[in-house]
Amino acid sequence: MLVSAIIPTKNEREAISQVIEATKQALDGYSYEIIVVDKSSDETPDLAAKAGARVVRQTHRGGVGAGLWEGFSQARGEIVVTIDGDGSYDPADIPRVIKPILTGTADFVNGDRLSGERMPESIAILNLVGNRILTWVGNVCFGAHVWDSQSGMKAIRRESLNRMSLFESGFPTISELIGEAVRTRARIVEVPITYSRRKGETKLSPVIDGTRIFLATILLMRDYNPLLLFGGVGVLLVLLGALASVPVVAEYMFTGTFHMIGRALLSSTFTISGLVCILVGIMLNTWNFSMRRLEARILGLGIPPAPTGLVENRASESGEVRTPQVSAPTESDEPTSENIETLERISVRRAVTSVLREANYSARSPGMIRGASGIEYDFDIVASRDNEVWVLDVSVDDASSESNAVLSLFAKVLDVRPNKATLLAMPTITPQVGKLAKMYNIQVLVGNSPVQLCDVIRLVTGTPPPKGQVSG
Repeated sequence: MLVSAIIPTKNEREAISQVIEATKQALDGYSYEIIVVDKSSDETPDLAAKAGARVVRQTHRGGVGAGLWEGFSQARGEIVVTIDGDGSYDPADIPRVIKPILTGTADFVNGDRLSGERMPESIAILNLVGNRILTWVGNVCFGAHVWDSQSGMKAIRRESLNRMSLFESGFPTISELIGEAVRTRARIVEVPITYSRRKGETKLSPVIDGTRIFLATILLMRDYNPLLLFGGVGVLLVLLGALASVPVVAEYMFTGTFHMIGRALLSSTFTISGLVCILVGIMLNTWNFSMRRLEARILGLGIPPAPTGLVENRASESGEVRTPQVSAPTESDEPTSENIETLERISVRRAVTSVLREANYSARSPGMIRGASGIEYDFDIVASRDNEVWVLDVSVDDASSESNAVLSLFAKVLDVRPNKATLLAMPTITPQVGKLAKMYNIQVLVGNSPVQLCDVIRLVTGTPPPKGQVSG
């Protein structure tokens, strides 16, 4: 099983070589790759390459979150591990972190610095207090049960990672990973790890970055638990309204009239605003619940079906329990999900290529283009007409993995620089992924079937529909 270690870096020349060498020693005996996503202005990338890592230049202007995005899109392993490049985390803990995934007991493993061995002055008091607050807010928001939500060492099973939708480009993505793990019903385990004082100057401001992370966590609460956010604000406003109304009510009860008009208006404003917030929270929570149920069906997160065939589980005369024997369908009887995906992808390729040729494009499926760096990149479809190059990739996965498809296409387009880049998505994408594609200047065409995608391609290219077919 291939393990991908992702190390986002920015000016970490003091520690990056040691981190990579220690990571190689920790993963000795495993099949692994080390990917350094770099945004440095010093010699960090050169040192990382000399140490044996694959260096990827971070193209997004965001912070560690954007670096992790690009690292995830480049990683090929079944297990993805994240670790900082400043020497604060001990790569020797990686085998311990990935062990629950290897044994099949977890899909997402969080390294817990607070329960493990901490070197002196490794975490400042202000950072520790902020970490406790953010972890508590995150647990309440996401329904998680972790002790160190801000840990930078995590291990994720590839299948779980593909189900996640990540949009935070800065440090708040660390919290977002846990929220997405809960949302996709991944099995979460925490293991204690060692934490040391970083090498070099810190780039994290306790006040500025702590405030930014806290505000981002509030926004995540809006998306994941709107009833808690709006309901909590609403209850607070109602209580303030009730408190402001006490003198007004007391005056009316003793005198039969009241003169504190301003206080009465303030109390009414607080109370009405609080009730509106509670109502909004209930409505958004209902909508959120319905969308999660729909998403669970799309992602297949419901109760797994029982195995087909007869199961025998009898006790022998000696009292031993025999292992159940299940007659499961063979590979020849039922295609795997991977085979189905491949067939759908090929079907989309062929259909769209045919439509592009009708529009007088010279289309190849699949196609290969050599980038400015000399690297050859594979695309599902490469079309050209009048010196215009159009590259298209096909994604037939669930909606949560479309963001990875966008990032993968962008990574290739950045070097190839075609006139137009398009992602053919089937069956759908989320609005957030649409915004991500727009940010990277990637066109997204959506259809529920190859036929619908072909109709969309005809509209884009201005090709008339075949005779006897009326375009809807």
